[in-house]
Amino acid sequence: MQSASLLKISILASTILLLFSQCRQAAPGGPEQGIRQGTIIYDITYPRNLDLGPLAFLMPGELKVQFNEGKQRLSFKSDLSLYNLDFIHTNQTDSFYTLLRVLDKKLYVPSESNSHLFLFNQEATQNIQFHKDTTRIIAGYPCNKATYTPTNPRHPVVNIWYTSKIGIQHPNRNTPFELIPGLMLEFEITYNNITFHLQATQIMEEEHPDNLFQIPSDYKATDLAEIEQLIQSVLAT
Repeated sequence: MQSASLLKISILASTILLLFSQCRQAAPGGPEQGIRQGTIIYDITYPRNLDLGPLAFLMPGELKVQFNEGKQRLSFKSDLSLYNLDFIHTNQTDSFYTLLRVLDKKLYVPSESNSHLFLFNQEATQNIQFHKDTTRIIAGYPCNKATYTPTNPRHPVVNIWYTSKIGIQHPNRNTPFELIPGLMLEFEITYNNITFHLQATQIMEEEHPDNLFQIPSDYKATDLAEIEQLIQSVLAT
């Protein structure tokens, strides 16, 4: 009887260990260890054959990404700071806020769940091919290559360089690049028929205050249609 009881206990323990092991294997992997608070500066350039006209200075020349593990703030700025376009993720979910300041007008709108940042035009997320044997160094970090084929045939195939050495959880959420297992350090966006090429030039480990990831009290709620209308009027060439 005692041997039978020991056998049952052993079988039960083995079953629990097996189930625990399977749960661990099924859990999605996060980024590798790396800095978990910091700032990344991206330079934004445009195709040489694109004539932006006399209002070219209105085009954003820099993207700043500030992050604190599950929180992120993406900030596009023009050279003269006539406007700021920001996206704030306040936690680990797929919701975010879009903020726009044009001169003295300050607006914000919350997103719907699982929606894309409007700059990505709701592109599909499946058309990604990985090139695991192709690597390069960007801003001091080793990167792997992927290519993304937009659903819109008029948009070019995007070459993407990403790293798993920066500890941002869900680094590409709310974009067509959510399947890429690392932070993108070089990629492209096509918005309003203009291609924005972004490449990281500086990566700094630093702390950020909590209010950086909050909506300022002087911003007024609006809808996404007004945000997009203002953006397109600013970027019209």
